Amino acid sequence: VWEQAAKLCLAREGGARLFICVVDKNDSVTYLESHRRIAVSGALLRQLDEVLGKNCYRVRAKELEQRRRWTPPQQNETVVIDN
Repeated sequence: VWEQAAKLCLAREGGARLFICVVDKNDSVTYLESHRRIAVSGALLRQLDEVLGKNCYRVRAKELEQRRRWTPPQQNETVVIDN
């Protein structure tokens, strides 16, 4: 079951990290976390319903922000370098 859920998620490359908490019939809790960026959509959630079952999991998706690049100081800015 976990492999199927992972394949569904990894097939959708996107811009969010995905975290899924699944509660099994015997109340055991399993966490699935993506290290790749996933596109979370209604279609993906419906497919997860089919694989994991309805109302037994929670999804949290966090959109990844791009890192800010360093920009050199502007002419009117003062840069202090302390040795």
